[in-house]
Amino acid sequence: MRRRELMTLPGGATAVSAWPRGAPAMRCMVPVTLSLTLILLTSLVLVEARTLNIWRDPEDLALVYIFPTIFIAVFFGSSVAVMSSFAGALAAAYFIYPPYDSILIDDPRHIAELGFFLLLAITGSKVVAVLKEGPAKARLERATLADPPPEREFRTFQVCPKDLPAALRQAEAAED
Repeated sequence: MRRRELMTLPGGATAVSAWPRGAPAMRCMVPVTLSLTLILLTSLVLVEARTLNIWRDPEDLALVYIFPTIFIAVFFGSSVAVMSSFAGALAAAYFIYPPYDSILIDDPRHIAELGFFLLLAITGSKVVAVLKEGPAKARLERATLADPPPEREFRTFQVCPKDLPAALRQAEAAED
């Protein structure tokens, strides 16, 4: 147990922290919160656009939910972006496809659109994550495949026997 995981309470008692540093739940909290916030803001903008009748066909606006997914994929990786794409699909089903303000979708064409949207969002998040990680992986592969430095190339190590004088006498005897 690392020292940082312990907390000293008044009176000298120590307690183990409920959330040790680097716990998976705490590491995922920032990207998930940011993802849900971006999807909520996108939903608010689309609801306002729907109430103002700016677009004649609001179902086409479902693709706007890909932007938070791509943003999350660039900064936090593809795993959180896949979760973000599912949340975006739920938000699109709730706010964009009729009947409004319900996850129920009546038209099979809209269900197919939402399925293609989800497929596109997941594929896009994976592609963005691969493109982001590509240069770092290429540098790592070049570093591991590169030739070792010349000063270390011909260095050899030999294990000395425990009884070095006896081993030297035996080697001299073998040469004669």
